[in-house]
Amino acid sequence: MIILVAANCVNIAFALYGAIFQPESFPNHLLFVFLGNLAVYLIYYIIMKAIHRENFTRFSKLFLLLSMCFWGSSLYFFYTEVKSYEVQPAISRTYNRACIVFDTYDHHDIWHLLSSFGLFFSFLSILTIDDGVRNKLRKELAAF
Repeated sequence: MIILVAANCVNIAFALYGAIFQPESFPNHLLFVFLGNLAVYLIYYIIMKAIHRENFTRFSKLFLLLSMCFWGSSLYFFYTEVKSYEVQPAISRTYNRACIVFDTYDHHDIWHLLSSFGLFFSFLSILTIDDGVRNKLRKELAAF
């Protein structure tokens, strides 16, 4: 029950943060809430596995590391201003930057690419995180 209350408090904090600090950018706020929930879930699950001394496989460790690297690098490009929801599209285009990869992809495109890899490896982490308990009997597994 304590963990559920804490998770709900984190969600309320996400909602308040978006309403107070990002009222003009609803898509960014939703992205913040969804990715925050993904991070909270992964952290909770990793902590519970560590408390119950369940092993991680090399693949799950690798996928967690890759997801953190891709999410971290994608945040740099996400916070680079290349558009604005507050102004008309013609004015928002003035925020555009030069393409930096193959003279085709700008900061926003790179953010989409890196964050898609981050999301992919996050879900691979969730998919493989329980592979270390494959040989345990069901009655030996902790339910959390």
